[in-house]
Parts: sequence; C-alpha cells; structure tokens
Amino acid sequence: MGLKKKKIASLWKRILAYIIDIIIINIIIVGPFLPILNSLNINFTLKHINTILFIFLVIFVIALISIFYWSILEYKIKQSVGSLLFNLEVNSKFKKLKFWQCFVSNISKPFSIIFILDLIYFLFNKKQRYFEMLSKTELIEK
Repeated sequence: MGLKKKKIASLWKRILAYIIDIIIINIIIVGPFLPILNSLNINFTLKHINTILFIFLVIFVIALISIFYWSILEYKIKQSVGSLLFNLEVNSKFKKLKFWQCFVSNISKPFSIIFILDLIYFLFNKKQRYFEMLSKTELIEK
C-alpha cells in the first residue's frame, strides 16, 4: 500500500478549534486573573504607572501561559483540545516534532492582530500559517 497523502486542515476547522481553545484558556488561564484585574482602579495617568505596568505584566503572563497551553499539548499529544475535537494534529517536517517548533508555531495565537495576519498568510500561501512555516510544522486532518 502507498502512503496516505496528508490533508492540510481547512480554515473553518482551524477557526473552530481555535475558538474551543480560547474558551478553555479563558476559563482556566484568564479566569484566575480576573479578580486581580477587577480589583484595580484603572486610571491611565502617569501617577498610576505602577498599575499600568502591573496590567501589562498580567497580560504578558496570560499570553505566555496560553502559548505554553498550545505548545505543551501539541508537543506531547500533537493536538490541543480544540484540535482533538476536530480531528486535527500537528505534523513536523522533521522526523520528530520538537518543542521549539510547537512554541514558534503558537507564538501568534494569543495576539489577535498577529494571529489575523497569520491567518491571512494562510489564505494566500500554500495553506500554511506564517508561524507554521517558520516552525516547519503543518496542521493536518487525521
């Protein structure tokens, strides 16, 4: 028997998987930070620069944990929860998937504007996101 050709994951499956993952991230990762952020009296003046810096630090930590959510799951089981539900998995262009590939592939996901640009690249170039191209990975249908 010949090798089965890998089918690149469709845009709609990618988006739905992403939405599922964002819901999980909002519950598990963002949720615990909400009481902290809600307790802050946000006033964007220079005398409250510590509050502003703290907010940016919290956002950075949330983004970093989110990247690790996708990266660790993809490295360990080749799927995030959303990808699992839509029968998608990460495929490495090397013999074995490496953690750095998962991390680079997922850098854009917590940042909406970058992720939208990443998806636009997907639409116009070879059915692969820019950060997938950089990480030498692809999302395929199982």
